Amino acid sequence: FAYMLLLLLCDVLYYKFQISVIDPDETLRHGYNFSMALDSGSAFTVGMDYGFNFYDGDFSKPQEQAQIDKFEHAYKQLGLAPGMRLLDCGCGCVDWIPWLASKGVETV
Repeated sequence: FAYMLLLLLCDVLYYKFQISVIDPDETLRHGYNFSMALDSGSAFTVGMDYGFNFYDGDFSKPQEQAQIDKFEHAYKQLGLAPGMRLLDCGCGCVDWIPWLASKGVETV
């Protein structure tokens, strides 16, 4: 709780008074690391589920499989293939990037 309060205080100082206490890139990195610490997964396993995994009505499906199903769906819908490049806009907890690398897709 204290860490989140510190981040909030840093944001208030930055946006209200233009006082930069810590580097914004470092703050972002810590925010992702903090959310990953709340879950037992890692960046290449289950990671965080923000409610967008594919359960397709089967909520007994393991979270890991639901996440893989989501990745496979997006991979097919985007028409990705090994050797292609994909621009990542940096939204999420990076679980998608190692999965793409395992399929031979380079991310930028």
